[in-house]
Amino acid sequence: MTPASLTKATNSESQIISPLDSCNGRFVSPSPSRHALRTLHKRLCWEVGLRSQSECSSWAVGDSVTITASNGRITSLSGLNQCGGALCPRCSGIKSSQDRSNLDRVIPYAMSSGFNAYFVTLTQNKKINVAGSINSLRSGLSSMTTALRNARRALNAEVISYGVIENVISCHEDRVLIGNKFYNQIHSHYHQIILIRKSKTYSRKDQTSCNHDQTILDKMISGYERGLKKAGSYVSRSNGIDIQQIKHHDQENISKYLTKVSSMAYEVTLSSNKEGKSRSFHQLLKDIFTFNDTEDIKTYKQILEANIRKKIIFRSRSFGAMVKELDALEEDEMLCQLEDTESKREETKCK
Repeated sequence: MTPASLTKATNSESQIISPLDSCNGRFVSPSPSRHALRTLHKRLCWEVGLRSQSECSSWAVGDSVTITASNGRITSLSGLNQCGGALCPRCSGIKSSQDRSNLDRVIPYAMSSGFNAYFVTLTQNKKINVAGSINSLRSGLSSMTTALRNARRALNAEVISYGVIENVISCHEDRVLIGNKFYNQIHSHYHQIILIRKSKTYSRKDQTSCNHDQTILDKMISGYERGLKKAGSYVSRSNGIDIQQIKHHDQENISKYLTKVSSMAYEVTLSSNKEGKSRSFHQLLKDIFTFNDTEDIKTYKQILEANIRKKIIFRSRSFGAMVKELDALEEDEMLCQLEDTESKREETKCK
C-alpha cells in the first residue's frame, strides 16, 4: 500500500508526480539550484535551533567576496563565513573534497608501508524512530572505538581509520502505514576504512599478521555489539556486519575499494544519490523542496536534531599524522626537483 501521489505546482498548472518518479530520479525538471537547497537547509536548521548552520555564508570574513556564476546561477561564493558542519550542503562538499584527496593518497602509501587495509560496513535494520536509529548506532560506535583503542594498545599495533555515518531514508512508496498515517523509515549505517600494521616490537612472534589483525577486528566488533546492546538494539554478524580485506597484490581489488572509500567521503554531500527505494539525506532535502511533504520535513528535522554537536565523520589522529607526513614528503620532493633544475641550468651556463 502506498501513500497518495504528491502534487508539484508548476507555473502553468499542477502536475501529478508519482512517488516512484520522485525517488528514482525520473522527475528532473525543474531541478532546484544548490543555492535554493542551501537556503532551505538553513531555514530548517533555524527551526530546530541549529544556529551555526543556519547562519553559514551569512557575512564576509575578509575585505571582499567573490561570486562565481554559470548559466545565470550562482555556483560558488568565497570570502564568507563557514559553519564547518558535516551536514551543511556547502561545507560538507568542501570538507569531503579534501578528505577524498587525502584518502586517495593515504591508503596506497600506507599499504606500501606494510599496513593491511580493511573496509568495514556496519548496518542496522530500518526503523521509524529516527533518533533511536542514530543514537543506537552512535552507542555501538562509541564502544567500538574504546575497544579498538584498548586492543591497539594491548598489541602495540599501529592503526589508521576513517569512517562516515550515513542515514538512508525510505522513498514514499516504501513508507510504513501505522493506523491511518504513513511514516518514513530510516536505515543508519557506518562505513570505515581501517589500516593495521603489526609493530616491530610486538612480542608474539608466533602470531601471523593475519591472526594479529583478526584479534583487533574481533575485539572491535565485540565492542560494537556491546554498545548496541546497551542502547537496546541488536544486529547479527551475518547481516549487519561486513569486513572485507583490500588485497595488496590485486590491483583490480585495490582500485574497486579505493573508489568505494573515495565515494564514502561524499555520502553526506549534495552529490550523494541513492537508487531504488531509498534516499540520501540530501535527496530528502531535494524532495522537500519539490513536494513540501510534512513527513519528509519532520524526518529531516529529526536527523538534524539527532546530530547536533555530534560527529558525522570520524578521522583518527594517525590519519591526520599520515596526511602531514605525505605533505612533508611531497614538499621535499618538490624542493629536490627545484634543486635539480637549478643545477642543470648552472651546468648549461658553464658550458
